[in-house]
Amino acid sequence: MNRKSFLTLWLCAALPMASFGRPATTPEMPETSDRHPSYTVEAGTPTHGVAKPTAPPPADSVFTRPAVWDLQTCIAYARQHNLQVRNAQINYEAAATDLKTAKAARYPSLNFGSNQGFTNGNTFNETNGRFVSNPQYTGTYSLSADMVIYNGSKLHNTVKQRKIDLETNRLLVDKAENDIEVAVTNAYLEVLYAVESMKTDSAILETSRMQYEEAQAKYEVGSLNLSDLAQLKAQYGGDLYNLTVSQNQVRQSTLALKQLLELDLDDEMSLRFPDVESLRITQEVPSLHTVYYTALETMPEIKAAESEITASVLNEKTAKAGRLPSITLSAAVGTGYYTSADFAFLNQLGNNINENVSLGIRIPIYQRREAKSAVDKAVLQTRRAELELQTAQKNLLATIESLHQDAVAAQERYKAAGLQMEAAQESYNLMREQYQAGLSTLVDMFSEKNNFVSATGEMLKAKYQAVLSLCLLNFYQNQPISF
Repeated sequence: MNRKSFLTLWLCAALPMASFGRPATTPEMPETSDRHPSYTVEAGTPTHGVAKPTAPPPADSVFTRPAVWDLQTCIAYARQHNLQVRNAQINYEAAATDLKTAKAARYPSLNFGSNQGFTNGNTFNETNGRFVSNPQYTGTYSLSADMVIYNGSKLHNTVKQRKIDLETNRLLVDKAENDIEVAVTNAYLEVLYAVESMKTDSAILETSRMQYEEAQAKYEVGSLNLSDLAQLKAQYGGDLYNLTVSQNQVRQSTLALKQLLELDLDDEMSLRFPDVESLRITQEVPSLHTVYYTALETMPEIKAAESEITASVLNEKTAKAGRLPSITLSAAVGTGYYTSADFAFLNQLGNNINENVSLGIRIPIYQRREAKSAVDKAVLQTRRAELELQTAQKNLLATIESLHQDAVAAQERYKAAGLQMEAAQESYNLMREQYQAGLSTLVDMFSEKNNFVSATGEMLKAKYQAVLSLCLLNFYQNQPISF
């Protein structure tokens, strides 16, 4: 089969015609549905080091909600379901699509075109001496391709830049996961602190209740005056109020944790806490320099900022390519059909074939400063990326310095508050015994009790501040958060 016959048969198969001797009529199109097309996505999220992204999973499809939540369970669930993390994953997938587009731009494009026309006019018939109608139908068909041969390595640099953008977005996914891990740890410890405070307030309330009931019995037998009974009742009411506040704080802290996990308000959440006494509160605080320089090597926000600089340098090269010549190769093949011709449809398609190949070169001479402005902006973007890296390093240092200072101060406060609490408890017990023996007043006993409650609260705050700071310092040393 020769080339013309092959092209003729290919065009016939590609273009359905109603008839060969007259204009084709347009077939009726089937009725289409106005519904959106449905599609399914496999469950799964992109993992580190995987170049091919996957769509974020629907809620509950990847990580089943556990019956009991500990810290590691909360962190793992938040990494899967938190909205900020899933949004970062979508940005990663968009960057993967941009990379595919940049790679495809290096290959030739292929397009098919067709133009169908119908004209009608009067022509003079010399046979009968009259004007008669002369409808004509024309159809042209073409297949064209073009490819960029050279454009100053713009396509090559764009692919490299998109690869860096993809890696940057992967690092931003890591950063989002790190951020949510820190936030969940903070919220989890807030709940743990609130629960322990509630237990302390409950124990204090139980003591107040026993004192009040004992005072009522003494008042009924006449061994206690009404004023002391009223003060003990007021103290019991105040402790009951404090317990109510603590219970509400537990609910509020739990709600904040549930929001980070993207749980609904009605979802039950049974938390499992570690043994409070086993928390490593007085462990050695790591060196500030060790933590910071380790974080510089491992934290994704620093690596992402460094990748932005590399991408900006490539963007400069891409902008400079606008000053260079570009070479484009184009090729096309076409044919046509005319009702006014004497040949049949297939014969015309074969006889009217035309081919062309062209090599085009474009040399920029004057572009109204567009190329120079693009280069200048690219250079400024590189400088901006360098400043953003310095800002990220500065923010990281500030965060680690603050955590280090908090850890050292919290440990010292915890030790001092522990001694203060022991002394306040002994003083309160002694004052209570003296009051029961009639050797001190009720006001003195309440004063010692308030000192004991205050010291207990300070010790709890210092303890959980130290735990949080130490956990995060270890985290910035690329260690998992654990108690």
